[in-house]
Amino acid sequence: MDLIEKEFSNRAIVREGIYLFQLSDAIDVVNKCKELKLNILGVDSFEIIGNSIMPKEIFHCSINANDGNWSEAIRFIQEPFNQELVFEIVYDN
Repeated sequence: MDLIEKEFSNRAIVREGIYLFQLSDAIDVVNKCKELKLNILGVDSFEIIGNSIMPKEIFHCSINANDGNWSEAIRFIQEPFNQELVFEIVYDN
């Protein structure tokens, strides 16, 4: 378990071994990554259906690490089509 997982594990929804975060918590994770200078590699959004998850949208940015991709990740999380979803934040460590 890395530093981000330790700090945010009590706010995560864990499904299929994936740490998922509600919108405001996902933004907090991205901001913590920024504070620790961990680049965001991607953000995946999911719909929770019972005990399962269904992938929805993907923000992939591992090829172009533009200033850590923090603001781009937050913009993706805040998109209207993502409002009722949960998020996996993928970052380098």
